[in-house]
Amino acid sequence: MTDVILIYPSPYKRGIYTKIKTIDNIPISIWYLGSYLKSKGMGVILIDFEGDPDALERLGSIGKDSLLIGITMMTAQINHGLGIARFIKEKIGDIPIVVGGVHPTLYPTETVRSQYIDFTVQGEGEIALFELISGIKRDERDYSKIGGLSYKVKEKIFFNKEKSKLVDHFNYPDLDYGLLGQKRTSLVLVTSRGCPYDCAFCCNKAIMERRTFQTWSLQKIMHEVKRALDLGVTDIFFWDDNFFQKKQRLIGFLEEIKKLDKKFTWFGNTRADYFNERYISIELLSELNKYGLTRVSIGAESGSQRMLDYMQKGTKVEHIFKAAEYCVKANIAPSFPL
Repeated sequence: MTDVILIYPSPYKRGIYTKIKTIDNIPISIWYLGSYLKSKGMGVILIDFEGDPDALERLGSIGKDSLLIGITMMTAQINHGLGIARFIKEKIGDIPIVVGGVHPTLYPTETVRSQYIDFTVQGEGEIALFELISGIKRDERDYSKIGGLSYKVKEKIFFNKEKSKLVDHFNYPDLDYGLLGQKRTSLVLVTSRGCPYDCAFCCNKAIMERRTFQTWSLQKIMHEVKRALDLGVTDIFFWDDNFFQKKQRLIGFLEEIKKLDKKFTWFGNTRADYFNERYISIELLSELNKYGLTRVSIGAESGSQRMLDYMQKGTKVEHIFKAAEYCVKANIAPSFPL
């Protein structure tokens, strides 16, 4: 019996029977959770509804053999995720279902109230999920000591007061590339969590665990990069909220990739106000480009200073123009999400 099946719903599907394949989708949230749980000896299967058109059939054939089924949900995935949960309860059996991710963290009451949901996890899920699975395996019914967990007992909802325990990001276990199935030439990595900035629109502002910057060590980052390159990956997207946060971390990364035998292209997210001669200079950008940086995603959010101030972005319109100028001079393609 599998300890847990982790499911990534699609934000694009109207119904669970719709078949859409997204090329090379990497369900990074459940991949990291699954890797952590496997490092603790748990049996894990990932099912990606965004990337696998046969995901529902696969779930139907193996779901009954799982102790627990976990579904990650951003708000855009709620309808599809709840449809999957309903399918599990009505077609597979009364398998316990736990939901985690940004949406249940922000709206735990509404989420756990669903007749198809048994548990929700608020905040980081690794330790809470491990403790929940361990308790189920021991046939324990007292979930009150699991930080960040909400649950129902005879339709009464309970919210544990203790916050979810933070995983040790500095010593995060190896990512399990076998969980992803097929080999890939491009990969998404998240090497840090959280952000100290105060942008009013961002979920980090409302999630206490995400108000600080928790990072992998430089040695861990390079360990995973080397592992990926050895598996044939040639392009990496560092999907941190802000990969360029902390200049010394960025320079340390540059010095390490200079030593690699294998070359790769890469890109990441950053802020517009970092582009200046004291932080990310044209000279530094050009050096980064020489060692693989081809693209950067810069959170512009708006071209209106009034709106930037309203969103508490902490940047100026002129920062956006300067960032674009620096990137063009360094032969790097910038994108500016709004």
